[in-house]
Amino acid sequence: MEDAVGRIDVTLKKLLTGRAPAFQEQIGLPRQIDFLPGEVLEDTELRVDVLARRHGGDGPWFHAELQSTNKADMLLRMLRYRSGLTNRLAVEKRFAPTESVPLPDLDQVCVYVGQSPMKMANSVNDRGLHFGFRLIDARSLDPERQLSSVSVNDNVLGVLCRNGSTPDRIDRILAKVASLGLPERSDAFARLLVLSDLRGMRDRVLTRREEMGFSVDLSGVPMVEDAFLRERARTERETRAGMVINALEGRFGEDSVPAGVRDALEDLNVDALTRMIMRVPNAKSVEGVLGNHMPVSARTYG
Repeated sequence: MEDAVGRIDVTLKKLLTGRAPAFQEQIGLPRQIDFLPGEVLEDTELRVDVLARRHGGDGPWFHAELQSTNKADMLLRMLRYRSGLTNRLAVEKRFAPTESVPLPDLDQVCVYVGQSPMKMANSVNDRGLHFGFRLIDARSLDPERQLSSVSVNDNVLGVLCRNGSTPDRIDRILAKVASLGLPERSDAFARLLVLSDLRGMRDRVLTRREEMGFSVDLSGVPMVEDAFLRERARTERETRAGMVINALEGRFGEDSVPAGVRDALEDLNVDALTRMIMRVPNAKSVEGVLGNHMPVSARTYG
């Protein structure tokens, strides 16, 4: 679980800091911004996802967090970030506190990209403490603004927006990805694969890439290797399950295999399916090959 969250976090940060002007605008950031390193202070372990300011150095500082899970302590974390960033900006002489302006102008936003309903507190008003930050559910953002952008980073982030993971929009994003040169195409596809998993569309992305026929090179991209290994294993199981059914129908007749058997077989591992294939030549019945995987309604007793 931690590895998956880590892959998502890295992907989101790279997409946003790699320039995604439409997404930036939708979450309240300027289109033209300069990014700063994410360390709150060098001698602490605190790091923010995004720290930036409008290109040219005017206006507020922007601090953004990209969150794929609901965090009960998100309000506390954002308060700690604010305190740490204020200290950092003063130490680096990017801000000088005065009596009239004791704190820097810092716009904080947390963008939630998870699948479950968003349920995080984003403000407190208690005993003289008044603090809050903007909290945005990515599913409230307009996917068409993402898909119409010339930035492929914006296009890929569109899968997280409102109805951005429909089959039609997945195809449109893939078409944008397919138009890139191989290195950029591979990188964009890898990131799309990671984010589409948040919307339950990873298999659709994998299948449609194959159907659309464009190539990608994902060697050296560890964040998606496990996805391809799972897909390869699934394909091999489906192939072996088909071989079992073909062997059974060849020996016992086309109507010998009960309905629903294929789905049950595709859940088995390759070794179990291979053993079934080897049993077919000497088996006296379909049930003798399938054993406990024979549907109860089709079993014979006696």
